[in-house]
Amino acid sequence: MSGIFYLLGLRFPPPAGGDSGAEIETNVNAYEVVDKSKEPPEKPFMSKIISTQCGVGHEAHGQSVSKAAVKACRQAIEFTSMPQLSDLVPKEYNEVRLSVTLAVPPAYKDKLDLSMVRKVFPHGKLQFNIQDGGMLTPSGVILEELGDTCDEMVMVCAAVTIGY
Repeated sequence: MSGIFYLLGLRFPPPAGGDSGAEIETNVNAYEVVDKSKEPPEKPFMSKIISTQCGVGHEAHGQSVSKAAVKACRQAIEFTSMPQLSDLVPKEYNEVRLSVTLAVPPAYKDKLDLSMVRKVFPHGKLQFNIQDGGMLTPSGVILEELGDTCDEMVMVCAAVTIGY
């Protein structure tokens, strides 16, 4: 890895003690998943940041990390109205870039369906940054009729950065 890495389009020195980025291939269905084990792109994904919003989603039953991620992303953007966005982005809505960082419990990372999460965002080019995080906690009950395979409640944290 070179002496820099990119996070939300900004350049930073490498983190001390290694990198905990996702090991997911890039360019999946019209969005990009960042694989921090590879060299950063020459051009940052985003040159100007307009807004960053955060959210937390949980799935109490069924252990669907994808549903928890959708809820986290919706919470992050649901109260955001940006009527001035067309004045801030130099070209058109297609030039809007969204960098979505998801903190996902490591045990559920492989079960994350990013195509479900992509549907939350109607416009723009999308980049996912997947990292270890989120939380698992007991729900206190196993309800098989709701898809439970254990009593874990899955929580995902999301940060959605809007820019161009």
